[in-house]
Amino acid sequence: MKVKFLLLASVLVSLFFSACQNDNEPKEISKAGTEGNCRIEIVGEKLDSELSRSSSGTIQFVGGTASGAGLYDGKAQAIVSATPDAGYEIDYFYGGPTSEPKKYDSANGGASSFKVEIGGQDHLFHVGFKEKTRTLTVNAASGGSATGSGTYKCDTPVQITATPQSGYTFAGWEINEGDVTITDKSNAKTTATLNSLNSTITALFDKVIPKEYVTVRVSFNSNFSATVTASGTEITGEKSFTGQSGTFKVLKGGTVTIRVMRGTITFDGEEYPAAGIDNINVWGSSSIIVSEKNTWTVTFPANDNMMSVEVHCYTGGNLH
Repeated sequence: MKVKFLLLASVLVSLFFSACQNDNEPKEISKAGTEGNCRIEIVGEKLDSELSRSSSGTIQFVGGTASGAGLYDGKAQAIVSATPDAGYEIDYFYGGPTSEPKKYDSANGGASSFKVEIGGQDHLFHVGFKEKTRTLTVNAASGGSATGSGTYKCDTPVQITATPQSGYTFAGWEINEGDVTITDKSNAKTTATLNSLNSTITALFDKVIPKEYVTVRVSFNSNFSATVTASGTEITGEKSFTGQSGTFKVLKGGTVTIRVMRGTITFDGEEYPAAGIDNINVWGSSSIIVSEKNTWTVTFPANDNMMSVEVHCYTGGNLH
């Protein structure tokens, strides 16, 4: 019974001390010297100087940690370092013996770790951390506007938006300076993340090119008829012709199929069903016309100017 009571008392004492433990107690990351007659002390902004002393050598400050505090032999060497938390950077980090209070200073070269020669003297270091922020400049090329410029915490995505003017379309984001990361360069509304440098980006825009049409002209005699269809484009005007000539327009770059049906020809009182097609002329050096039986496909490249195709139907000959 006595053993059980002692065990219970031990547990209660442990729980009591745990409950009383300060949440801001320095986190132990590395061991420092604990024996000797010289002390290295590290103090930081916004933290009680009493809390910045640690037998473990590592102290948790607001925005980061510092290591190396403790007792050392007078002839020893010590490593004193500062490590910012994510989203923070070192604001200041310096120290030394009383005779040289800034013998070690991160302002001279940006060091975050010093090899300290104890030399039989106590040393005092000061450290402070600040939020890591950089400036993002968002420009817009001709044809639109863009938003998102400002000063932001690094490693945190921020919204950027490009808006084209009437007659323009968004053409992508361009990084001009810095090490910013853009989530989706092809999206007008996306996010950008600053890393370590001030950065500049630009929203690009393309002018919308108005639709351009080419004219196709079909002519034949009264014994023939033609139907016209299109693929991947649009047609304006007549789509079917019978016993006459006619024209229609097609969007440049489209493919047009012209199908001519046989007619019946009467000559000297006799009917001739073997009417055919011949004399196909194409204007436009890059146009393509392909013959397959009684179907002709005409393709108009988008880089050509106004072109026309004439299909002339007459009596005589055979279909291929």
